[in-house]
Amino acid sequence: MSKKIIEATLLRLRGSVMETFEAMKDLYAAPATEGTVDQMAQLANRLAALEGGMLTLQQYAPVIEEQVKAQKLEEALAVTRQLQKEDDAQTASDLVEEAASGGTITTADLEERSPTYRKSQVAARKSKKKKKKDE
Repeated sequence: MSKKIIEATLLRLRGSVMETFEAMKDLYAAPATEGTVDQMAQLANRLAALEGGMLTLQQYAPVIEEQVKAQKLEEALAVTRQLQKEDDAQTASDLVEEAASGGTITTADLEERSPTYRKSQVAARKSKKKKKKDE
């Protein structure tokens, strides 16, 4: 949902509030008849409901926006993780296939093809630096 939908909804509610208020003014200005009080009460209830809806939407609009953004980010992250898993699986499959065909897998091949290997090497370098620092 975009901000424009919330803005459009608020505009519609404002329009209904104005319409109801004008109907109340017309009813007040007209000569009283049987049922005038009931009509005024109905219009007052409608006006209160519309104003309540407007205020509630204005209050919750930022919360709605934040939750939708968070949900979209979570979905994008899940897709990215799935793609990474598929890429890692394909890389592993390629390496296994090459090894089975008699080819030799070199360190350079691993560095080029395997993101997992690259991550492990970065972690190993950090570990070595920490050990040297501790000594």
